[in-house]
Amino acid sequence: MRKTIIFLLALLTLLAAPAGAWARVEILPDTNPEIIEVLEFKDIPSLVYNRNDMFIASENALYVPGTGGAGAVFSNLIAQLQAAAASYINPIDGSFIYPQTDPVYKVASDVYTLLGTQIATVQMQAASLSSSMNSVSGQLDSASLNVEKAGDSLVSAMESLYISYNSLREQRLALEAKRALVEKSLAIARLQQQLGLNIAIDVTQAELSLRELDNGLTQLRNSEATLVRQLNVNIGQDASQTMRVGNVPVVSGEAVSRIDWAADAEKYSDQSYDVRSAVQADDDHGMAYARAGYQESMRSLYLTLVDKQRALDLVSAKQTVAGQQFAFTELKYKLGLIAEIQYLAEKSTFQDADAAYKTAYNDFYQAYNNYEWGTLGLTPASGGAN
Repeated sequence: MRKTIIFLLALLTLLAAPAGAWARVEILPDTNPEIIEVLEFKDIPSLVYNRNDMFIASENALYVPGTGGAGAVFSNLIAQLQAAAASYINPIDGSFIYPQTDPVYKVASDVYTLLGTQIATVQMQAASLSSSMNSVSGQLDSASLNVEKAGDSLVSAMESLYISYNSLREQRLALEAKRALVEKSLAIARLQQQLGLNIAIDVTQAELSLRELDNGLTQLRNSEATLVRQLNVNIGQDASQTMRVGNVPVVSGEAVSRIDWAADAEKYSDQSYDVRSAVQADDDHGMAYARAGYQESMRSLYLTLVDKQRALDLVSAKQTVAGQQFAFTELKYKLGLIAEIQYLAEKSTFQDADAAYKTAYNDFYQAYNNYEWGTLGLTPASGGAN
């Protein structure tokens, strides 16, 4: 009996360290990740969650190695001690099974008393461990929520970079079309100067225009390269890796017309990171404030989306007209009815209109994506993209 008690007490000592019943699984780094040569919008979340070094480090910070199941072991231990104590008691009348005249009465009585003391001690230790685990678990829950929000914020920011890259690319293409026009104009000005048909200032102005365009193109290309470097780093690969960025996904205006922001604010309020944080803190006033803030955020996100859709509709009409005009110009050029300089001028005009449309669409999609993140609990006020 005493050997059993000593063994059980030794087991208690092993359980003194914090348990890991609430521990997260440690994420091991991928030592040979696949090189991403083409980045598509739909792949951004999985790439960030599985390959971003900062996010993985944050996840692993929540990993707490431990024995696990300590609460169950304590329960089993208490049950064993209680069963041992019960073996000294007559189940019928509750009397001690050994009469005082029995030679082993004194030893049996001492063991029974010790068992009672140990039961009380183990119960207190179990309660203390439970309280400690609840406290640590609460801290881990809070940290886990913060890491989850940080991960979503990082994905949201990556998606914004992706959309921004597409807008820069459209601006560069428009500028390249304009450069082709100015370059042709410069060649014509130089020829006219040789023929004595214009003055030197015309050539100089054309040269300055070309230099300005080249400077603008250099800046745009540098900005594109910088965004690609940032995208590379955020998906866990070398910043200098050559990577092509795909197009922005297509979403129709009908998707916006189906949105009921008030219903969404009610439906998804429990997803709000601010609301969840207040729930964890058991803060009733904080929860009410967070829900009201979430509702206002969803309203603001929706109004921004509607504004971007109106702007898109306007430039879409302009792009359609420019496209029709350019198609007619292109036909005349192929038939030899107009000079190349006229063709390039009309092409540049269309390219400007097309870039304006695509940039407006990207702004519209950014607003749409922000609203979608809002339904997942991430708003600009809680760390989402603006």
